Amino acid sequence: INSSLSPSLRAGAAKAQSSAMATVTSWGSNSRRAKNKRGPNKNGLYYSTYLAVARRDGAYVSKSAGHVDFNQEMCDPMEKEFGSDWQRVLDSSIKVFLRV
Repeated sequence: INSSLSPSLRAGAAKAQSSAMATVTSWGSNSRRAKNKRGPNKNGLYYSTYLAVARRDGAYVSKSAGHVDFNQEMCDPMEKEFGSDWQRVLDSSIKVFLRV
């Protein structure tokens, strides 16, 4: 597991670190996110929504913006990077356990 996941975890952590400021900055953007639509160019939040998310440890469901999860948005680049390797490790582990 260590040799399979370590490289992709490191790469994912680097990718998450490099995109963190852009993600955080996008929350203050004037191009507001909609309930069902969010993207790099439409990720802004109203001040009251931003404050509600911050008060609730990074996760909140807003009437205007829908589900907002700062924690997940910060983790997304890392998860995308190591997701396929993680799946490969799980698949091979399950095969080993099913043979026993």
